[in-house]
Amino acid sequence: MARSRKKHKRKASLRQKTKATDTAIISPFVDFLCVGGISILLMLGLLIYIFLNSEPGKTPESVNFGNVLLLQALINWPHFMASYRLLYLPRENIKKHPFSAIYVPAALITLVTVAILSGDETSNHLLPVNQDMAYIIWLGAAFYLAWHYTGQAWGMIATFSHLAGIQMEYRERLIIRTGLRVLLIWHVVWGAQDLPASWLGGLHSYLPDLLQVLNITAVIAFFAAIHTFWSVKKRTGKTITPQIIAPWLAIYLWYLVLYFEPGAYIFVQLSHALQYLIFPLRVELNRNGFYQFNRNVGKQIIWAGRYYIMLFIAGIVFFYLPGEMITADQSQPYSLAILIAAIISIHHYFVDGAIWKLKNPEVRKVLFSHIR
Repeated sequence: MARSRKKHKRKASLRQKTKATDTAIISPFVDFLCVGGISILLMLGLLIYIFLNSEPGKTPESVNFGNVLLLQALINWPHFMASYRLLYLPRENIKKHPFSAIYVPAALITLVTVAILSGDETSNHLLPVNQDMAYIIWLGAAFYLAWHYTGQAWGMIATFSHLAGIQMEYRERLIIRTGLRVLLIWHVVWGAQDLPASWLGGLHSYLPDLLQVLNITAVIAFFAAIHTFWSVKKRTGKTITPQIIAPWLAIYLWYLVLYFEPGAYIFVQLSHALQYLIFPLRVELNRNGFYQFNRNVGKQIIWAGRYYIMLFIAGIVFFYLPGEMITADQSQPYSLAILIAAIISIHHYFVDGAIWKLKNPEVRKVLFSHIR
């Protein structure tokens, strides 16, 4: 009898493990690490570093973390390239999403062309660009990030809630998404402090006070979301998985770190890119028939390695080479290389808006086709 019970427990445990693996993007552990686990540890480490290096009664100076070029090339640039592959392959996607696939890039290329044609010919740059136009385009990319970051955070919360079999009610979704919208506004106000004062007139002097109000609002939204997650657990009887919590907690930590140390922005970018990469990888694995992580592991690793190398090389071509081949000096703050990076970023936001709508049955099919 005891032996039969043990056998039954082993079978139940095996079924639970299979179910957990089958309801993951890559695997439960990899999902958690990528969508927020690594980011949370990194941000907590940065907070500890910031506080240990701050002096009481003295405004801390921004730390120069550098460009972290290698990490950019390994993580950030490939995440842009992955979205392009999803949009333009298969080719039928171009007909499905003409606005993102044709019209937006055409408009952005036109802007870059005008910026080059109206550039300062006395500059030592091989292809000088109009600095006013370049600055405005760069600002557009920087401020659009607020919508992009918070939108991706909600997309991951919704995805992993779906995988956990949790259906949130309208009020619950509203509370969590309102908190993310508060962070969106916080991001815009925080960034607007660096705009020329003449652009905002008298409003510019109120930005620090407005940011403090948003700080308090964000804290309230944070605890409201905690209560909401707890309410969802009580109502459904289902566990709020770490994969659901991780992207939500990570984005709050991003903005907490940025409040104390704007120089850490590069690590926020890297964290966001790492979150993204597992989703196009899963789509590509599904398209190539690799549905289960625990089968044909060697073939999956080889295929994923080739896929990643392709993204890495493409990132080098579009982000690194323009700066090395076109820029002759550093006299222009906003070079053609920076302008190209800015328009790729802007286009990336439109691409994601087209290809990652979970309400679209085709998107759910291609992302979740590995799930039994």
